[in-house]
Amino acid sequence: RDDNIKLAILNETYITNLSRDVEELSRNESSISPAKYKSIGQRVRVVTKQETKEVESLLDPILKCLNSSFYLNIFENIELGRGNVIAGKFVIHGKVISGIIQTNRSLATKHIFFMRECPEFLFRHDYKRRKEIANSLGRKMLEHTKTIFNQHLSILIGEEGKQPVDEMKAARMIALSYHIKVLNHFTLIRSIRKEFLSLSIIEQILKILQDRSLTDRDQIVNEAKTAVVEQSLILLYSLGQEKEIIGILRKKNLFDICLKLRIVKDRIIRFVSQILLTLLDKDAHKHIHEPHSLSKTCIEYVDKAVKETRKSYQGIKLHRLLKNLEIMTVNDTFIECLLEAKQGITVFIKYICIKYFDEKDSDSENKEMISRIHNSAVSIIWRISSYGPKPISKLKANDLFIDQILILSKGKTENTKRAANGIIWRLGNEDKIRFEKSQKKRNQENKTDDDQVIEPEEWDESIPYDLLISYSNKTNDKIISGKIYNRLITKGYRVYSEKSGQNRFELMQKAIDSKKPILVCLSSAYRASTVCMAEVEYASKQSSPIIPVIVEAKYDVQGWLKHLIGGKKNYAFKTYIHTN
Repeated sequence: RDDNIKLAILNETYITNLSRDVEELSRNESSISPAKYKSIGQRVRVVTKQETKEVESLLDPILKCLNSSFYLNIFENIELGRGNVIAGKFVIHGKVISGIIQTNRSLATKHIFFMRECPEFLFRHDYKRRKEIANSLGRKMLEHTKTIFNQHLSILIGEEGKQPVDEMKAARMIALSYHIKVLNHFTLIRSIRKEFLSLSIIEQILKILQDRSLTDRDQIVNEAKTAVVEQSLILLYSLGQEKEIIGILRKKNLFDICLKLRIVKDRIIRFVSQILLTLLDKDAHKHIHEPHSLSKTCIEYVDKAVKETRKSYQGIKLHRLLKNLEIMTVNDTFIECLLEAKQGITVFIKYICIKYFDEKDSDSENKEMISRIHNSAVSIIWRISSYGPKPISKLKANDLFIDQILILSKGKTENTKRAANGIIWRLGNEDKIRFEKSQKKRNQENKTDDDQVIEPEEWDESIPYDLLISYSNKTNDKIISGKIYNRLITKGYRVYSEKSGQNRFELMQKAIDSKKPILVCLSSAYRASTVCMAEVEYASKQSSPIIPVIVEAKYDVQGWLKHLIGGKKNYAFKTYIHTN
């Protein structure tokens, strides 16, 4: 792929001209040069990545190309491109020869345009018309499959499949992988999946996967063959969402095939084989191979799917993948590998924070999909939250996650509500986590401030304090909190405070245990302080009265902190701060 194409200005004129050129390719082939196919293909690739209304207008010309007779013709007449031309001196059979040679010859530019560029645009831009297009183009592609498989499948199976892979054979394999990828796209529609029950495609795909060379660790598998196997597995994964088809696949011993393929060198083959196993057997978590590598691939697919508007990546829908992960996370080693991964917890937080599409684009199917994502998400995160303080502290630190989990805990789906409330209960019962984390930073937290406004004093149970005060170590917060403290003292209140230090949390715990009201001086610095959050969290758990006071202008209480203060009225001294 040419990833160095500069992004053109995608104005109306640019799209109009490109639409005209693409439509010409759907009608005419005799006068089109390879260079023109390449140029138009590159321009289509550029706009494919864009999500604008102007780009959507290119869908109809693309459909005309895919519906034209040229699509099937290029599979019936595979041609190679020119490849890379290299000039220089080369050693051939021990002799130095000067001249020009061609290397890495692949499919011709015309074939690349119809097989790859047009389908890739379709995959990203047919969303609003997916059912309509599936009922027309999808069925046509199923009809084409018989011709395409009859002509090219033999290079992968039987005696011919054992022969060395030359350039033409590799090109035919790549062509097959492109067409199977098109089938994968249309199997996202249930009506198309059902069509496979009356076709021989499943049997033919299984023959590809039974190739023993795939699992022979001493044999190097050609990349083109690997691409066919990857797409074949994804196709069976999509088809396996139908009960009738998964029943057929069980009878055809796909389970044994996947057990063998999950140990091959290619990570995508390993990954799809593993998630296929979860469809075939409820005890698939017992058969996880190389969990460290598998967890990384799972995170990659989830992360990419979360970012896509359609919540799907490489033909695998997010809500289905999360359902597979529910089963796989029963395996302790797999969960530990997920948590060790760099983006592990972050990715899990992302998918629980997915919201419904805009109202104008929303329909019952979309809402059902998001509901399934949430259901699996809370189930997985509930399981993850039991693995020590690290996941707990990261979950608490994300305000968006906390806001969303609180919403889900009051939702209509019983399973989701139950798991969400379980997460909240688990987070709320880890009162010392923030303190333990703060110990790592004690050198920084233990510093005293010469300008300390509030004079701290040791907790003395014999003194009848009226309330406690909790504030961050930020200078501005201490000044404002000091003014509040002094004002209360002049009014006759007995106020207890504790300075920042290694033992601050333990001393505040003793004070909070007395059930006295605690006045918390809220700010962004307070939210960021592990010690402050531990104090207010402990007070919430002990059911001590909490008086929330905002001491920072424009600060908005949200997330876990909002949950802890229990929806109490915030006394905001914003105006007072700036005028006095």
